Amino acid sequence: MKNRDRNYKPNLRLVHTVIDGVEVVYMEDLDTGWIEGINEYGIGVVNSALLVGHDEAEKKLVKTRGRKSKDGARTLKALSKKTLDAALKSLQTYQGGIKGHTVVSDAKTGYSLEMTSKHTCVTKPLPESRIHVRTNHGIEYDDAGYTDGADYISSLVRRETAQNALESAEKMGDLAPALMGCRKKDRKHPNNVVRDTDNMFTSSQIVLNLTDLQFNLYLIEGKQTYKGLETKSSPEGKITIKVFSYDKDGNPKSRKAAERVAMVYSILYGRSS
Repeated sequence: MKNRDRNYKPNLRLVHTVIDGVEVVYMEDLDTGWIEGINEYGIGVVNSALLVGHDEAEKKLVKTRGRKSKDGARTLKALSKKTLDAALKSLQTYQGGIKGHTVVSDAKTGYSLEMTSKHTCVTKPLPESRIHVRTNHGIEYDDAGYTDGADYISSLVRRETAQNALESAEKMGDLAPALMGCRKKDRKHPNNVVRDTDNMFTSSQIVLNLTDLQFNLYLIEGKQTYKGLETKSSPEGKITIKVFSYDKDGNPKSRKAAERVAMVYSILYGRSS
């Protein structure tokens, strides 16, 4: 799963498509080209930033230079692969390799990748027996990401808090609400896992069910503009899509309108949603 923090209100959409013969569902930030998602072979990719200064200025950089995220393209290339090994190799090498903390997994095996423009890629397997969380400081490289001060402390605390919260989750539907539920009374406290500070806020969450092939998107009220689902081709429909919004008490509610959109595509393309 992924909490996505931004310092701007992103325009987000879901895309359901076929790439090189592989069905893929991904979330795309239309402002920067950032992508995370799942494919029909149960391979999922999520990422968090380590080159934090660049990440925070990303939207401005896109506007001034006109070039969108290379890491989005790297993720999409990996999602076009039919095996975990092929997806892993793609993330390590395609266009110089994906930067930041990346987790790539199928329903049985997962790997962590850590890489920046200054650090070569370190890849390690993720044992099933543990909860694995990455925030915005280096694990393999102690000079990557946040390294000192309040931001570093926040990164450490958010990682530990998320690990503890996820330990209590009993089913897939508990994961995203578990992080929403562990916020402090001070909603703007910088150490909240679901953040809402003046500089950085959580705009959305995704949970990828790699066993049952399900993409779950959780929208944080007022923190993004959701542009809906776009189907770019006619996939077979192995992957299902669910979209949720949180109410004022932090409880997720299914967005029926979004599910109706998915059902329309189901009728048009003969697939289940």
